Amino acid sequence: MPGVASALAERLEGGRYINVEINREKAARYGMTVADVQLFVTSAVGGAMVGETVEGIARYPINLRYPQSWRDSPQALRQLPILTPMKQQITLADVADIKVSTGPSMLKTENARPTSWIYIDARDRDMVSVVHDLQKAIAEKSAVKTGHQRGILRAVRATGARQP
Repeated sequence: MPGVASALAERLEGGRYINVEINREKAARYGMTVADVQLFVTSAVGGAMVGETVEGIARYPINLRYPQSWRDSPQALRQLPILTPMKQQITLADVADIKVSTGPSMLKTENARPTSWIYIDARDRDMVSVVHDLQKAIAEKSAVKTGHQRGILRAVRATGARQP
């Protein structure tokens, strides 16, 4: 595209996520609800405040969670021990499936809608004309999926120039 010195699109993939999919029926067999299992996972992995220490006038929370070696892989998470309301010891794998998935490395939103950006550097042309030509080329060569929309780059807004 004439006038575009460089362009950089954000990576939409690259993040890896561990999903804990709780099986309601299996949890119920052990007297647990989805909320019980979620609270366990949140506390075991993220930690839970179990107290507070006071040092002079400063107060510091005391957080407790499982050691990192118990929570640093899907295999380790599957083996996390849970004490059920019926005082039976089970593992997280007994009530949930643990899966790894890929997704955005960072989630960005604008007006509560997911966004993805393409950054361009214009040379020898004004940014408004470059964006206008880009929008025209994109509109001619690709369709917008239902529920999606295209917008003008924020850099154009920042210039104070009239938007095409």
